[in-house]
Amino acid sequence: MKRCLMSESMRRREARIRAGAVFILGWLLVTGCAGGGATPPDVTRYVLESPRSLEEMKEEVPCSRGTITVRRFSSAEACNGTAMLYSRGSGEQGAYRYHRWWNTPAEMVTDFLMKELSRSGLFTAVFTAYTSERSRYQLEGRVTDCIEIIDADGRRVVLGFTVALLDVKGDRLRGRLVFQKNYRAEKACRPETPAGFARVAGDIMGELSKKLISDITDAIEQDRE
Repeated sequence: MKRCLMSESMRRREARIRAGAVFILGWLLVTGCAGGGATPPDVTRYVLESPRSLEEMKEEVPCSRGTITVRRFSSAEACNGTAMLYSRGSGEQGAYRYHRWWNTPAEMVTDFLMKELSRSGLFTAVFTAYTSERSRYQLEGRVTDCIEIIDADGRRVVLGFTVALLDVKGDRLRGRLVFQKNYRAEKACRPETPAGFARVAGDIMGELSKKLISDITDAIEQDRE
């Protein structure tokens, strides 16, 4: 009888040990700690870049001998984030899981335009809204589109923004509107990948910024007459 009781006790102890081992193994698998854990995929981030140069324009555009402040652009709610968005039509919209913009489209468009305005030679200085310098002109805007469209015709990238140029004459509270205009373009996405999306968006931004600077040049010249 005593031997039977000992055998039963040993069996119960072994059962508890097995149950505990199963619990620990399951916990390790759930938390990802088993075997050191799986490394999550890296997220690739992209910026707006364009190979286009404004050197030719710089030779043609006389310096205004004035300054301009570029205010941080706002954005439509649909592109208010770093997600690289795509649309398949019928209101269906998604985002690439492991591919994102480095900054929000509004921030990237603002920085892009500041850089191109500085390179254009149109102004003696280009400031941000966070500096204490007072400028004759002020540029503000809103990003309206930054998305990849996927439909039966293939894939295309759409980028757009609206801007307003103000002549503030040193008064930041009251400014005279020089012009307001929408800039928007779309191009086929080649290659049809997130990297292609970023590259084509950069090309579009280069074209739109060149058009904007040309419009600013014309507006300033007409404003002087």
